[in-house]
Amino acid sequence: MKEPGTEHSADLEERKVQLPEGRKPEDLIKVPDNRAVFCRVGRGGIRHDEEPEIGIYRGTECLEDYISVGRQAGEAKSARAGLSTSQEELAQFKEKYKVPKFYRREVQRRRTVRGFVGLDGGSTSTKAVLMSEQGDVLCKAYQLSGGNPSRTRSDMFVSLRQQVESQGATLEVLGVGTTGYAKDVLKDVLKADVALVETVAHTESAMKFYKNPHVIVDVAGRTSS
Repeated sequence: MKEPGTEHSADLEERKVQLPEGRKPEDLIKVPDNRAVFCRVGRGGIRHDEEPEIGIYRGTECLEDYISVGRQAGEAKSARAGLSTSQEELAQFKEKYKVPKFYRREVQRRRTVRGFVGLDGGSTSTKAVLMSEQGDVLCKAYQLSGGNPSRTRSDMFVSLRQQVESQGATLEVLGVGTTGYAKDVLKDVLKADVALVETVAHTESAMKFYKNPHVIVDVAGRTSS
């Protein structure tokens, strides 16, 4: 049985968090006596400073008006113009920002392809990429997760190896990095070199492929720079 507090030690050490000498994490956590109603106490404090007419129930008419009329009127007033005003502008916009088609790198026959594998174990799909020692993308693989990260990662490695071997070469993996929903599970199973949070992984990629990225935005599984 673990000594109380030791389950946090590894996390604190990994994050390089220094505690006051002789103190344990649980010593620094403050739990109020009225914790069950603590949020209500805070709300009561705010109400005490509000004007008397604030928060008085006035029926459903205002809400019905907002739902049927007011909301649309407010959105129309604050809305901006669309990305295009014609089909021609829309076609130009799509052409400018379309994702370039990926072409697998051709390799020389009877040679050993040495590279690094990046594995993104997402909640709905798993993606893998093989990169050369120079950082060039050689080939990639994609598959729906199917609820079994371990099996899916095996399929990813098989796919990458087959893409190399189908060109008459052999594959030598120099290192593996994981990210995504199942990054920690995959790291343990694969004995990978590193497991990165998705936004950190995307930031590393953005800094490589874009000249001066300013912001990384992660929205419900879609990350953009």
